[in-house]
Amino acid sequence: MESEFIWTKSNGVIIPNVTQYIKDYINSFEWIYEIWIGTDAQKMRRRNTVLFSSVICIYKQGMGGHIIHSKHKRTDIKNKYDKLKKEVEYSLKIAEYLNENGVLILPEVFTVHIDVSPNVGDDSNKIYNEMIGWVKGMGYNCEAKPGAPAASHAADHIVKDKNIPFYEFNEN
Repeated sequence: MESEFIWTKSNGVIIPNVTQYIKDYINSFEWIYEIWIGTDAQKMRRRNTVLFSSVICIYKQGMGGHIIHSKHKRTDIKNKYDKLKKEVEYSLKIAEYLNENGVLILPEVFTVHIDVSPNVGDDSNKIYNEMIGWVKGMGYNCEAKPGAPAASHAADHIVKDKNIPFYEFNEN
């Protein structure tokens, strides 16, 4: 995953080893913390082109959070549901990587945030149960809108910010 996602801090500094960065960051304070992972995407004007933003939020209870992000473009997303599924896939890919590299030692402090809605009137509700089941089936805690700030706020803000650069990332 290190080669697939280019992680940066809010000041634009690239993080060469995300797992070591997170471990060092968590060990630098004595607060109770949670780790949230979320991804959001925005369709661009060009056909089948979607910009994705994935975030890892280290939330220090009562103290706020620290966010690192990866932003990249894909040119093979054909519809809204493919986009939503790819968002969840990226978040799970990140979770698996962090888990395999010893970052997610305590499952109770880790949650995958997904940008789908339990509200029947919303388009994303059509795949709500499938996406919740996918995340929970992988063994992770899961939050969806409106209780998923990593996806619906942090990643959403980054994907829409034209001043934050993105990287080419195609799996075609």
